[in-house]
Amino acid sequence: MENVLYRNSTMTGQENGCRVKTYSDKAGRVRNITWDDIVIKKTGDCVTVNANYKPTPPHPTNFIDVQDLTFRNIVGTVRHDIFGAIS
Repeated sequence: MENVLYRNSTMTGQENGCRVKTYSDKAGRVRNITWDDIVIKKTGDCVTVNANYKPTPPHPTNFIDVQDLTFRNIVGTVRHDIFGAIS
């Protein structure tokens, strides 16, 4: 994935807001992704970058190159009840 722009968006009640997740079973890249003027309301996580989303394969030979992520003017609230009550 390359050269993606998310701009002037509002997300409400999502599990994740601005998110990148990759898995290293194949080579690839995530490059030049921008989030600009984003409003996030009542979400689980406002910003998440996970470079190894699933468990690593037994003998990994490929990795995802992640670079040039821009988060600009991101505002939001996090809800604490996303996974239910904890006692």
